[in-house]
Amino acid sequence: MAEEHNTASEAQQEPWKEIDFEDLPDRLQVALEELGIVELNIERIVLSKCDCCEDDYYTIGLVDGAPRPESCGRCGDPDCLEFSQWGDRSHPEYTEDSYILDLGEGPAGYICSSCNEELTSRYGRPDGTISLHVDGEKFEFWYLKSFLFDPEEKYNDLPEDIQDAIKEIVLDTDYVRHDAWRGANVAPNEADGFQNVMDGWHSSLESSRVSEFINGLNSETLDAPVIKVFTTGSNVCAVGVNVYVPGSKVDEFQMKYAEAGLPRAFGLEA
Repeated sequence: MAEEHNTASEAQQEPWKEIDFEDLPDRLQVALEELGIVELNIERIVLSKCDCCEDDYYTIGLVDGAPRPESCGRCGDPDCLEFSQWGDRSHPEYTEDSYILDLGEGPAGYICSSCNEELTSRYGRPDGTISLHVDGEKFEFWYLKSFLFDPEEKYNDLPEDIQDAIKEIVLDTDYVRHDAWRGANVAPNEADGFQNVMDGWHSSLESSRVSEFINGLNSETLDAPVIKVFTTGSNVCAVGVNVYVPGSKVDEFQMKYAEAGLPRAFGLEA
């Protein structure tokens, strides 16, 4: 295996365990056989869990000299034999990589390829997108559960109070169900000294006076950091909008909002 996979099961914290071939899901057994991986050539199978979605994934170790299937589509290594419980090549990502951070209290572990796609792909559906404006600069992050995608590796260089606010937003975002099929991610009302001064929903398909106002907000608007958070839900045509400003800037924000002639009731029709 490639170096980053050699110690996958050892580096991951519990729960993980070794299992036998007959304990694999039927669909995974079939997938392995289609790849030419037969029980006789398997030396070790480790069952682990994605630290994000908690789905099972499996690491297959082959005996020396056993035929290898085609290379992993992600890393190009034929010895990278990680599979989801559905039989797909999984290639979990280790969360100590500097661009994927686990802001939870637990130790670093692994996230499966599906969660990695949701978090890092432009076509993914993370829980939320964070647009941070501080000292004339703009930074963007995406988050899913407790995991933060930091493509420019800027989070650890931010002032500590802003790091703490972002961490609180990520960890305190909850998925609220409206019924058996529908729901939405809801960001918290406050985050380590920052107040959520604009909490509502907007169309993801069209602009409005409200969206123009939101897009124009930056650290120079209030001479203070501004954290904009856009959350997802079951309705792909709507996006949750949250704006966090320091507590000392709440009145100034509300004054600027009123001066813009925008409605007090923030909603899709604005």
